[in-house]
Amino acid sequence: MSQLHRPDSGYPKAGVISVSGILHLGYFFVQCSVSAYLSLLMLVGVLQGLPLYIALLGGAIYVLSFAFDVRKGAFKQLPSIV
Repeated sequence: MSQLHRPDSGYPKAGVISVSGILHLGYFFVQCSVSAYLSLLMLVGVLQGLPLYIALLGGAIYVLSFAFDVRKGAFKQLPSIV
């Protein structure tokens, strides 16, 4: 992690992860696993009807939220220290 990292609840300083950060990593793993599993079910045609539409709506909301964050500048490049 860069020494220019902005502290947050998960990573209070460079090289240190908090309990909240560890729990978030576990949550992120579960979220990615469920997303991959639902995507596979959609591709093979098992996920249909209302559950399919809810999954697609959730994905669309996620993509829109990410796009708004990018537009807002939440992922701006940190200045280089080299």
